[in-house]
Amino acid sequence: MPIDKTIIEKFLNNRCDAEEAKQVHQYLTEHPEILNDWFYPDWMQATKEGPLNNYFAEDMYRNIENNIPKKPVVIKLMPWAASAAAVIIAALSIWLYLPEKKNTNISSQVAKVEKTTYRNTPQEPWQQHQNNSGNKQKLQLPDGSTVLLAPSASLKFKPAFDSTKRNLFLEGEALFEVAKDKSRPFTVYTGNLSTTALGTSFRITTKAATVRVQLLTGKVVVRATKKSLPGWKNDVYLLPGQQINYDAGSSLVNVSGKEETRKTETRIITPIPESTEKMVFDNTPLEELLTRLSKTHHTSITYKAGDLSGLGFTGTIFYKDSLPVILQAIAQMNDLLLTTVPGGYSIEKAPNQ
Repeated sequence: MPIDKTIIEKFLNNRCDAEEAKQVHQYLTEHPEILNDWFYPDWMQATKEGPLNNYFAEDMYRNIENNIPKKPVVIKLMPWAASAAAVIIAALSIWLYLPEKKNTNISSQVAKVEKTTYRNTPQEPWQQHQNNSGNKQKLQLPDGSTVLLAPSASLKFKPAFDSTKRNLFLEGEALFEVAKDKSRPFTVYTGNLSTTALGTSFRITTKAATVRVQLLTGKVVVRATKKSLPGWKNDVYLLPGQQINYDAGSSLVNVSGKEETRKTETRIITPIPESTEKMVFDNTPLEELLTRLSKTHHTSITYKAGDLSGLGFTGTIFYKDSLPVILQAIAQMNDLLLTTVPGGYSIEKAPNQ
């Protein structure tokens, strides 16, 4: 059905109502050839001023092409009219489907289409947790690992870790209990250092230019994130009870317990079967865990049942690991207080809890 040309003129002058705009949209979609005569003079004048951006023209042309019904009728449309049709019908679509913007000039709407079409797809945002309280905060990470974040510390990580890695960025102090996953290394970045583990518990403290990494259970490797870091020579592997201190200001690196570690490593003569080498726990109640540790280490561990209610542990503990270090890690992760008593240890709820 033919359309009154005055309605098209009203649309171009931004004076038509919603019903008239709908008519123009439908008519130009069905009869794009009308643009050969309608816009030829203006188009020729526009091309004298400069060509239409190729990306913009092609995108607009695809838009009109996708909206034209597939009929076995061939309409010979001049190239300049095809681009003009794309722009006009795209503008009409914006006008029809964004009623709150109907009084906005069409040219500004087309500019917004260009901006939206070519912007990059945003990557998954990082989640940042800042501990603004006066107490330590316990966080559950997407992979099941847990973090005890000290006051004023902040931790940044993705809501869902990547398929090949688990990267985090720390400022301040935090204690990590890492869920075991051999296919995805767990790496914490602090300043110019990175600490990587597969399944273990460790504490990291950052203050100004210094970084300290303390290993509680398992193994970790500490690396420099820069190729030439002052004072840093090689990757440092820590064993339970060891810690490394790096001062960027003085370029000093200090690893404690190195000689003790060597003695521990050389006294293992034959491999120990895995079944007797370690204990694996999966959300095991702390009462059950402490009872088992007490038996395997032949040491008394006392506690109040009420203080441990609802608390569990997930991780791997090696029989050769130091019992005091293990207990301290468990206490830290659950805001408990570990005390040495005659014949063993005592664990109770911290006074400020």
